[in-house]
Amino acid sequence: MAIKEDILKAKLLINKQILLHKKEQQSPNDKEFSKFYLFTNENVNYYLRILELENVNNALTVLSSGDQLFNLITKGINDIDTFDINQLTYYYALGFKRAMILKYSYQDFIDIYKKMIMKSNINLNDLINSLLPYMDEDHKLFWQELIDYIYNVQKKFKNPINIIKLLSYFNVDNNIFLSNNNYLISEENYNTLRNKISNANITFTHTNAVCIDETLNKKYDLIILSNILDYFYQEYERVWDYEDLLDYEKKLESISNNNALLILHYIFSYYGGRSDYIDPLIDHTTINNMDFSPSNILVVPHSIKHFLSFNDGIILKKIKK
Repeated sequence: MAIKEDILKAKLLINKQILLHKKEQQSPNDKEFSKFYLFTNENVNYYLRILELENVNNALTVLSSGDQLFNLITKGINDIDTFDINQLTYYYALGFKRAMILKYSYQDFIDIYKKMIMKSNINLNDLINSLLPYMDEDHKLFWQELIDYIYNVQKKFKNPINIIKLLSYFNVDNNIFLSNNNYLISEENYNTLRNKISNANITFTHTNAVCIDETLNKKYDLIILSNILDYFYQEYERVWDYEDLLDYEKKLESISNNNALLILHYIFSYYGGRSDYIDPLIDHTTINNMDFSPSNILVVPHSIKHFLSFNDGIILKKIKK
């Protein structure tokens, strides 16, 4: 892995965010090394609870914040390959966040993240230094180099910006990140994850989901794509349709075992059950409810309880060979 190149890209991202005066934005051109999400905004806890996972021995999932991965380990799946087009997720989820889980108790983990989410005063340099013994060598090198760098570029600043704020989206509140994740809904589940995480077989591949079948030569019992399909229009450079989705499913089928489960897409704000609902289920497509049987779309309760007018959902397929 070209860690020196990754460190350079991270430094450039830090510089850009400082110049943007704390704006949590970046150009779409930065998608291969862009800001990461602290936690998922999907209700992963719910959909993994209702799916039949007894025969799932291995899985492929987008890495992103790491939450799909950590939830799968908590559910007893220990052979997991991850992928992401954003290389920075590798250093956050498998470096920083994994080290947080290994080092801290359930309550300490929650308390520290709540302080970060609320942007309370917290010394991130000291925190990262304390996590280094729990990281692999490439993660140690990456984070040590960055905290030294960010100190030097901001040492004359009256109000320096902490490294996590510069590199991440604060996309969650104090309650949702707990309820969305099975490893955080109880101390027992968290300790299950802590006990299993070191022995889990985890890999990461830096790749675009569009060509994932060309990158991986393994077959899986479960594939989780999150809401990646919302961004495929950037690769297609056009609005795409259900036939395009079927073509993509064939790619996924080539890396799937018989009876594999494909969580093709997470739908945000899904008005399921309404016969007149014809809005696209995937952004920038013509794909809607009528393209699927009821068994292909599972309603997922929205994490925010007071949003009673809609739920979320997942598009689910089962491979039959």
